[in-house]
Amino acid sequence: MISSNFAHAQGDAQQSDLMVVLDGSGSMWGQIDGRTKIEIARETLSQVLEETTTEMNIGMIAYGHRERGACGDIELLVPVTPAAQSVSQIISAASNLQPKGKTPLSDAVRMAAETMRYTENAATVVLVTDGIETCNADPCALASELEAAGIDFTAHVVGFGLSADEGQQVQCLADITGGAYFSAADAGGLQDALTRALNHPEITLDDSDFTPIGPVPRNVEFFIRDTANDPILGIRELTIAITQADGTPVARDNYSLNYPEASDLSATASLPPGQYIAAITRVGIYDASATFHVPEGRGTHLVDLSLSARLVINTFLNPAIPLDTANPPTSSVKPHAWSYYEIYPFVDGSLAETPLHEAYENLDFALPAGDYLIRANLDRTTSAEKIVSVAPGGITEVDFSFDVTRVFVEAMQTNGQRVERQTTYFYDEPRSGRNYFASGGGIASNGDVTPFYLPTGRFVMNVGGEGYGVRRSELIVDVTGDYADIRLVVGEGATLSTDEIAFLTSPDHRPCATFLRVKYVGCLMNPVP
Repeated sequence: MISSNFAHAQGDAQQSDLMVVLDGSGSMWGQIDGRTKIEIARETLSQVLEETTTEMNIGMIAYGHRERGACGDIELLVPVTPAAQSVSQIISAASNLQPKGKTPLSDAVRMAAETMRYTENAATVVLVTDGIETCNADPCALASELEAAGIDFTAHVVGFGLSADEGQQVQCLADITGGAYFSAADAGGLQDALTRALNHPEITLDDSDFTPIGPVPRNVEFFIRDTANDPILGIRELTIAITQADGTPVARDNYSLNYPEASDLSATASLPPGQYIAAITRVGIYDASATFHVPEGRGTHLVDLSLSARLVINTFLNPAIPLDTANPPTSSVKPHAWSYYEIYPFVDGSLAETPLHEAYENLDFALPAGDYLIRANLDRTTSAEKIVSVAPGGITEVDFSFDVTRVFVEAMQTNGQRVERQTTYFYDEPRSGRNYFASGGGIASNGDVTPFYLPTGRFVMNVGGEGYGVRRSELIVDVTGDYADIRLVVGEGATLSTDEIAFLTSPDHRPCATFLRVKYVGCLMNPVP
């Protein structure tokens, strides 16, 4: 029984030593009822130790009080000596603690046991902690080791402000070694727990001292990415809700998202063994669901989740000419032929009304596996679309072509010189006001001839100097679909007859099946079914 073990430890001062292991980690600056935990712990320890029997041999170890982030920050502050001389030293040492670091409680208990030569003598540890192990050690495994090797080793644990789930993770230190776990929620609870642990030879057990018996939770660390080789995502990019396999929600206090740049982790959790479902939102991009299993065992369990797939779009003006979306080519419509893209998911076989992604430059998208419709516009004149299937777990690359031909136009005067301030118009229907298909200059400010990007079809072109009137020329331009560059040098005053332009009103002429807006309206030659 716990009481008999502890009575033996208190009843034979020559054979049983006692070491207080005090939490000096940074979390001890947390407050309870307006006072810091470290302040409460110092005061309570002082009050309790002043009433301790002088026949005890007692010392103190602290951890996490000298250095931030150091798992080796454990210090023997007061060696185990008769209480008559050590109590005042312990009170003084506790009053000087300045919490800073991590919670290496397992290694601290090990140091306490070894300092008391637990394999040769009876030894008792009273661990006072406000947190769980944070240094990749397993307190349950340690307890089994010390219990097996010790002559009469006992660990009592005072959980100061721990939740029930956190208490389960340290209670095994007491359970396995025949000690007691005390839960202290405030200053009064801490004083009662310490008094019972240090001064009462017979401990009357109380149900409130124990957390519910059940599977011991494991520390779980998550690495969450879009796909396997992508950077780790965290609290800025994600929201997460974890449920058990049967749909029972896991308490929000049991898991939290991290800042990966500080911790190299996406999230941490404390979870009993079992099957779980994580509902994860990639904020503003997609929702995903991932299942994971926490096996039985000790130590930290790692979970690596790849939420989605990636779609990479390789763009082309036509099958022979790649398009660099970050450095678009020159254009006659605007200085550069910018392109704009929208990615629409299919949901239950139907096309979504709003795009999942919109972009004009970086065409590398994180998204769940499935079918998508790519829609895009080039140079404010031509649109295109394509259905793609994105495979799960990896990168799907797709070639996307606007199927346009470059048409270069240079208008010349009768004297052999270029016209001044060239303007060019293409029509795919009878001319009426500003109903042109495409318009622009054709000559850049540096004198270079710049292209129009036209879909396959037949057009009427009107070109000449601005304000040239009848000196402007009209001619038919056939864009045949072989994608070879078309270069036109046009003189002045050419005209077309009514018969020549009659094709503009033919029912089977119109090259555009429809007009599609992707930021700008453009001719869509081949809409997807």
